Amino acid sequence: MNLPQFGMTNAVSYNPKSWRGFAPVAAVSISSTAVAAKVGLQYARVRPTSTVFGWVVSQTHARPAIDIFMLGRYVHPLTSALHLFTQIESVSVRPTDPAAVAAFTVRSRLGLDVARWQFGVGADVRRTTGIDSTTTANIGVFSRHAF
Repeated sequence: MNLPQFGMTNAVSYNPKSWRGFAPVAAVSISSTAVAAKVGLQYARVRPTSTVFGWVVSQTHARPAIDIFMLGRYVHPLTSALHLFTQIESVSVRPTDPAAVAAFTVRSRLGLDVARWQFGVGADVRRTTGIDSTTTANIGVFSRHAF
């Protein structure tokens, strides 16, 4: 469907310590077909072995879509140099226009972490709703580097 596609989201937030992880956020999403400004609220808690992050943002135009994003990551030490890497993400795009398509994506990763390089198996499952509801799954391997 409409491939290839391109997309990225950049965000800016203000995170004072006294707000205990909650912060206002402004974002811009750029895709193959549109540019959308978004504002909302985020939560972030980053620890040496775990991360919990999420946000609820809304587009700034009439009949906006509302994005709900959640990420959980846990890195468990197996040895001094080798760690178990686990991550799950959920992305929901919920339109306020009843005629628009809603999209739900879940990404999971399970693998190893060696010298800040993570690799292993992953699965991405995406579901869209509407007249032509679809579900797609992409299962394979992943690699990433934590900077």
